[in-house]
Amino acid sequence: MPAFPEELRFAFRSLRKTPVLSVVAVLTLGLGIGMNALMFSLVYGALFRGLPFPEEERIVRISWIDPSAPNDWLNLAVRDFADIAAEQTTVQDMAGLYTGTVNVSGIDRPVRYSGVFLTPNGFESLQVHPVLGRTFLEEEGRPGAPLSIIIGHHVWENSFALDPSVLGRTIRVNGEEATVVGVMPEGFKFPDTQDVWVPFRVNPLEFGPGEGRQLQVYGRLADGVTHQQVVAEFAGIAARYDRVRPETNRTLSMRVEKFSETPTDMKLVFLTLLATVILVLLVACTNVANLLLARAAGRTRELAVNVALGASKGRVISKLFAEAFLLVGAGALLGIALGWLGLRLTFALAVTSPPPFWFIFKIDTPVLLFVLAASALAAFVAGMVPGLRVSGSNISTILKDEGRGSSSLRIGRLSRFLVVSELAFSVALLVSAGLLVKGMVRMRNLDHGIFQEEVFTARVGLFETDFPEEADRRQFFTDLQERLRNRPEILSTSLTNALPGFSAQRTPVGIPGADYAEDRDYPRVGVAWISPGFFETFGVDLVAGRDFTIQDGPTSEPVAIVNEAFADRLFPGEDPLGLQFWSGSSESDGPMRTIVGVSPDLYMEGLMGRNRYHPSGYYVPTAQGDLRFLTIAVRGRGTPQALSRILQEEVAVLHADTPLYSVRTMARALREEIWFVDLFGGLFAVFGGLALLLAAAGLYAVMATSVARRTREVGIRMALGARATNVVGMVLGQGAVQISLGLLVGLIFAGLLSRGLQSILFGVEPWDPYVFFLISGVLLASGLLASLIPARRATQVDPVEALRTD
Repeated sequence: MPAFPEELRFAFRSLRKTPVLSVVAVLTLGLGIGMNALMFSLVYGALFRGLPFPEEERIVRISWIDPSAPNDWLNLAVRDFADIAAEQTTVQDMAGLYTGTVNVSGIDRPVRYSGVFLTPNGFESLQVHPVLGRTFLEEEGRPGAPLSIIIGHHVWENSFALDPSVLGRTIRVNGEEATVVGVMPEGFKFPDTQDVWVPFRVNPLEFGPGEGRQLQVYGRLADGVTHQQVVAEFAGIAARYDRVRPETNRTLSMRVEKFSETPTDMKLVFLTLLATVILVLLVACTNVANLLLARAAGRTRELAVNVALGASKGRVISKLFAEAFLLVGAGALLGIALGWLGLRLTFALAVTSPPPFWFIFKIDTPVLLFVLAASALAAFVAGMVPGLRVSGSNISTILKDEGRGSSSLRIGRLSRFLVVSELAFSVALLVSAGLLVKGMVRMRNLDHGIFQEEVFTARVGLFETDFPEEADRRQFFTDLQERLRNRPEILSTSLTNALPGFSAQRTPVGIPGADYAEDRDYPRVGVAWISPGFFETFGVDLVAGRDFTIQDGPTSEPVAIVNEAFADRLFPGEDPLGLQFWSGSSESDGPMRTIVGVSPDLYMEGLMGRNRYHPSGYYVPTAQGDLRFLTIAVRGRGTPQALSRILQEEVAVLHADTPLYSVRTMARALREEIWFVDLFGGLFAVFGGLALLLAAAGLYAVMATSVARRTREVGIRMALGARATNVVGMVLGQGAVQISLGLLVGLIFAGLLSRGLQSILFGVEPWDPYVFFLISGVLLASGLLASLIPARRATQVDPVEALRTD
C-alpha cells in the first residue's frame, strides 16, 4: 500500500486534471480560513491573551459592584482603598490609580500625554521593571514630596531621542517641576494606552469613609492563595462595610476578577462574531465537500475497479482524503495571508482609537494552532465525508450499473443534506451581517441635529499649580472665549465637557415631592457643562425657553437646560420650564436647579451607549462649576488647519505651557467614536456577501450535477410527452425543498445568534423583521436562480441524444 506522500503525488496529478474545481476549492477554503484567522486573532487578543506580565492571571482588579448595574465597575474612594488594603491579607501590593491628562513642558514644546497617577507600589504587583532607572519610592507618594515621573519608551524616543542622560532631568509636569526617574519598556502602556506615570501623593487619613478620589484598584494574589479565597475574603469585607458604613456602602458588594477580564457584554459580542465567521468556514467546507462528492460520483467506476483489484476501502478513503488535504493545505496558506492582510486593515481603521496595550493582535502560535484545527475540520468535512460515502457503496452494483451508463453511487441524500446545512449557516450569518450593516448605515447617516464639518474642536486642561484658584481657572476660559470671539475668522465659540453624540457623565437626580426609598430609585441621567453660545455654535434651536447667558454666573440662581427625554421622563405631561430638580441621591447633595430651557436630545447617552443608557440629560452653565478640563468648539471660516492654528495661538497667549489635544473637526470626532461598529459592520458585509455567493454556488453545483446525472431520465420523460415546464418544475421543486429547509433552520439559528450582537446594534433590534424578511427573500431568490439555470439547461436536451447517453 503506497505511503501517504505517494498518495499526495497521485492526488496532485488528479487535481491538475480539474483545474477549475481545484482553484474554486482553494479560493473558497482560503477565504473561509482567512476570515477565521482574522477573527480568532481579534478574539484571542481581546479575551484570552491577557497582560504581558509574569503570571498575569494572578493580577486581579478589585471594585465595588451595584447589583442593579452588574456590568459597571465602581472604583474605590481613597479612604476605602487605604482601609481595605490594610485589612485584607490575600492580595499583595494592592495598588490604586486614576488616569488623566499630564501636560509636559520644558522640552521642545508643551505636550499633553495620557498619564497615570499611581500609588508608589503600583509597579510591584505587575513584576515589570524599567529599562532605565527605577520605579517609585514609598516616600514619593506622600503629600508635598518632590514630584517624580516615569516615561514610556516612545516618549523617551520621540521627545528625548533615546538619550540615556534623561534620568535625573528636570521637566515641568502639570505646571510643577518633576524629575525623570525611569523609562518603561517598549510597548508598556499600563493600564490601557497611557504614556507617563507620576506618583499619587495623598494622605488617606485626611478623608472620611467613602471620600477622596475614586481609584482603580488592583493587585497580585499572594503566594498560595486561590482566586476563590480572595473572592471570599473581599465578600466578607463588603458585608462588614454594609453594616458599619450603611450611608456609603449599603447594597454594594465587591468584585474581584482577573485584571484583563473583558466586560460580559463585550465578551458576548466577540464570541458571537467568532461564531458567525466559523459559519463562513462551515459554508466553505460543505461547499467543497459537495464539489468533491460530485467529482467522486463521476469517478465511481475508477474507484470500484480499484476495490475490485484488491484495494481496501481505506485506500479509497485515503485517495480522496489526500486530494482534500492538498486543497485544504493550499487554502490554509492563502487564508493565513488573507488573515494577515485583514489585521493590517483592522489596525488602519482602529488607529484613531487604539485598544488597550495588552490587546495584541497578531498571527502567532495560538492563531496558527487555531488555523490548523480549522484546516483539520475543513479536511475532514471536505475529504472524509465523500470518502466514507464512496467507500460504503456496493462495488458489484456500481460495476453493473456503470456498464449500463448510470451510477449507483447514492450521493443525492447526503448532497442535499450538505446544501441544507450550507443554506442554514448562510442564513444565520447573513442575518447577523444584515443587522450590523443596517446599524452601521443608520449610524453613518444619522442626523445628529448639529453642525459637523463646520465645527472644530480641541481640548484643554488646567492644573492647580498654574491656576491655583477656581477664579483663575474660570478667568482663563472666559478670556479664551473672548479672544476667540474677537477673531474675524471665528463666527461662534463655546466650551463644554461633553460634545454632542458622546456619552455625558451619569448622575442621579431627584424632584421635589417624589418618593425615593433607596438610592437605586433615583433616575440616572446625563449631565454636561456648557458655556453660553453652545447651541448656537452647533446650530441647534432650543425647543422651549432660553439659552444660558453671562448672567448665569457662580453667584446667580442655579439653572439648567433639560433635553426632551429628561422632560418626558421626569415631568410627563407638564411644562418643565420653571420646575426644579436636584442632582445626587439626596436633596442635600446638590443645589436645587431651575429649568430655564428645553433642548433636543442630542444623544447625551452617547452613540455607543444608547443600548445601555437612557437618553435623558441636562446642561449646566460652566460658570456655575469648577471645571479644569473643557473642550473648545468653534465655528468659523477657513480650513481645519487654520482654525487649529488660531486655537493654539490664543491658548499660548494666555498660557504658553498649556497644550491642546484631541484636535479635530466634529465630523471626525463622531466618525472616530463609531469606529468599532464601522469596522465590524464592514467586515460582516464582506462575510455575508461571501456566504451568499458560496451558498448559491453550492446549490447550483448540486443542482447541475443532479440534472446531469438524470439526463437519461429527463430524456425518457420528454420522449413520453413531458413538457419543458414539467421538467423545470421538477428541478425547481427539488431545489425549493432544500431552500425552504435551509431557511427554516437558519432563521431559528439566526434568532439565537443575533441576540449576542445587541450591545453594538445601533437603532436595530436583534429580531428586526425587515432584515429577516430581506435576507430570506435574497437567499430564496438566489437559490431559485441557482436551481433555474440547470433546470432550463435540462429542457434543452434532445430526447434521442439523452436516450443514447452512456
